[in-house]
Amino acid sequence: MNPLTPVRAALLTLCALFSISVMTTTANAANGPTPIKVKVAPKQASVGSKIQVRGNSGLDGRKKVNLLFRDAGTRSWDHLKKVTTDKRGFYSTGVTARKSGGFKVRTKAGEESSLRKVEVRSTLKVRSVHRFVKIGDKLGIRGIVKPRGVRRIKIVIKGAGKTIRTKTKRHGGFAASWRPKASGTYRVRVFSAGNSLAIGDKSRRFKVFGLRPSGASYYGPGLYGNGVACGGTLTPSTIGVAHKTLPCGTKVRIRYHGNTVVAPVIDRGPYVAGRDYDLTEAVRNRLGFGGVGTIWTNR
Repeated sequence: MNPLTPVRAALLTLCALFSISVMTTTANAANGPTPIKVKVAPKQASVGSKIQVRGNSGLDGRKKVNLLFRDAGTRSWDHLKKVTTDKRGFYSTGVTARKSGGFKVRTKAGEESSLRKVEVRSTLKVRSVHRFVKIGDKLGIRGIVKPRGVRRIKIVIKGAGKTIRTKTKRHGGFAASWRPKASGTYRVRVFSAGNSLAIGDKSRRFKVFGLRPSGASYYGPGLYGNGVACGGTLTPSTIGVAHKTLPCGTKVRIRYHGNTVVAPVIDRGPYVAGRDYDLTEAVRNRLGFGGVGTIWTNR
C-alpha cells in the first residue's frame, strides 16, 4: 500500500472533523435547549412571609429573566419582576406571599419554565374578645382575615356548646356576638375556611368569663387567728371567700367596678339571706368593695 500523500491526509482529517461537527449538531438539535429550572421554598407559607424562588435559566452570562405569577384558579399570568442571572445562568429572588397560585420563569426569547405551585395560608387575627361578659349582655367578637375576600367563619364556644357561623366582608373583616345564659368559664376559638386565594387558619383560644350577680359581705375583724373550715388560719392578708356549698379550694373570679380578684373558697358561709359570698378583708380591699353589696362572679 502506498503511503498517504500530505494532501490526501489533510483531506481525510477535514472529513473526520466535519463528521464530528455534524454529529454534535445533530445531538444538540435532538436534545433541544437546556430546560429552564425553577424551585420555590417553602411550598406553603403564611400571608406576608417570604418565598424564595431560584433556579437556572439555561443561559450563559448575565441575562434578565421574567418572574411570572398566576392566581390559583385563573389562567392569566402577571409579571412580578425581572431577575438577573449570574454568569452561569443561576438566579434567586424573594417574593412576598400574598395568595395561592403558581410561579414560572420566562426568558427574553420566550422560553418558559414549568409551573411551580405554592399554597398561602390565611392569617386570622381576632381584634376584640371581651374577657368578661355579664349574663344577658352580648359578648362581641371581631377580627380580620388576610388575604381579603369573602369566606366562611366559624366561632366555637366550648363550655356553652355553641357554634356561631358567619362570613367576612370583602375587606376581610368579621363581627359576631353571643349572649351567655349562665355564669362560667368559656373557651372561644375562631376558624376561617379556605378558598382559592388561601387555605384556612385558626386563632388561639381565648378565655371568656360569664358573670352572674352575687350578693356579698365581708368578714375578718374580730376573727383573726381563728381557723377556717377548709383548713388554715384567718389573717388580715388572707385571700379567700366563704361559700356555703362550693368545694374547698374552688377558684372564684370576682369583678367589682372594673377590678378583678381570683380567690379560693376557704370557709363556709355567709348565713344571711340574699348573700352568696363572704369576702376576706384582703379581697375586699383589692376590689374596693364596701361592707355589703353586689359583686359579679363566674360561679
